[in-house]
Amino acid sequence: MLIPSRRAAVKIIRPIGPPALFFTAVTLGVERVYETYHAAASVFSLATAGLLSTALAIFLGFRVNEAYERWWEARKLWGTLVNVSRSLGRKVSTMVVPERLAALESEEQGAAVRTEILHRHIAYVNALRIGLRNGASMKAAPDAWEELRPLLSDEEFLSHRDDANVATQLLRRQSET
Repeated sequence: MLIPSRRAAVKIIRPIGPPALFFTAVTLGVERVYETYHAAASVFSLATAGLLSTALAIFLGFRVNEAYERWWEARKLWGTLVNVSRSLGRKVSTMVVPERLAALESEEQGAAVRTEILHRHIAYVNALRIGLRNGASMKAAPDAWEELRPLLSDEEFLSHRDDANVATQLLRRQSET
């Protein structure tokens, strides 16, 4: 379901509530006038109401279809990110070893570098998720960004406090590593 919580439903209903109440009151007022003065019901043509209803249905149908297409595209992109992340994890686990990289002096150092790279990548994916939902900077929703603290060193976590886009900076740092 596209509306996951009651709060989201209230967000949708709040802007359309007052106009809906207004038009309901107008409709009831017109109906009351018809009943009171025994006016002919043929004053307004049903064709007009049918035409307006059809136009509204087509317009809403296109809007819902467009929203669904955007949601589906985002879902596909997120799935691609998950698959690429798995592939990166496999490659880092097999390639960042002392036998393949001369810069690594011991297996312990290789394990530390692998852990750093994989934790930073997990932090990047979570930063991207948090940024899309709450805003790209840590100032937008400080509590949400606390999820990244266990994945990054304290120094690195605090260095991103003033960044406008944390996910981009994590990706830049990952490239440097």
